[in-house]
Amino acid sequence: YDLTLGTVIRNTAGYGNRPEGWLDLGVKNSSADRPGNVTAETTVVDEAWWGEFLFRAFNIYKTDSSNVTEADVIGLRIYVKI
Repeated sequence: YDLTLGTVIRNTAGYGNRPEGWLDLGVKNSSADRPGNVTAETTVVDEAWWGEFLFRAFNIYKTDSSNVTEADVIGLRIYVKI
């Protein structure tokens, strides 16, 4: 799915995400281009969030630095504006 402008990304308390970005599927972006960790509860997708990236993905982590396990309820919800 495309994350359209106005889509809302929510972190559950105790979780954060790092929204990876790629300029092309075959080319990994440089570490200088890599977006930072997000611990804010709510992020609204806008043009600045997309930037120059064509593709985005999420690494999800616990903010207390413990490992995410299969028993965890993953703390990321995405509400897509259609």
